[in-house]
Amino acid sequence: DGKLSAEYLWGGFQGKHVGGNGTIGIVYHAGRLYHQNGFILDAKTGTLVTGGNDRKGARRAVPETRSMLAVAGGHVYGLDGGVPAEGDGSRPPGPPVGILQVYTVDG
Repeated sequence: DGKLSAEYLWGGFQGKHVGGNGTIGIVYHAGRLYHQNGFILDAKTGTLVTGGNDRKGARRAVPETRSMLAVAGGHVYGLDGGVPAEGDGSRPPGPPVGILQVYTVDG
């Protein structure tokens, strides 16, 4: 009848809200959520599997990205970019440069 019913399992990140634009970079794969802020969560419980936000000293388990986060073939891909290439001073910098990082699905 067009009505969606669901059970609310959890919200936030171990009791804390994850702010910023992180919601655009969350990818689900095999029961886990891969978050662009550097951590992997269990999708059913919301508990931390591995990783952390590198600004707080924890090791990242997910590549840093502002443009793309994808999981395929046992790897997590993150595309970061927008940094202009260096110019020689007589002309403006070149086109944006992209950096692709690849991690295993286990971080």
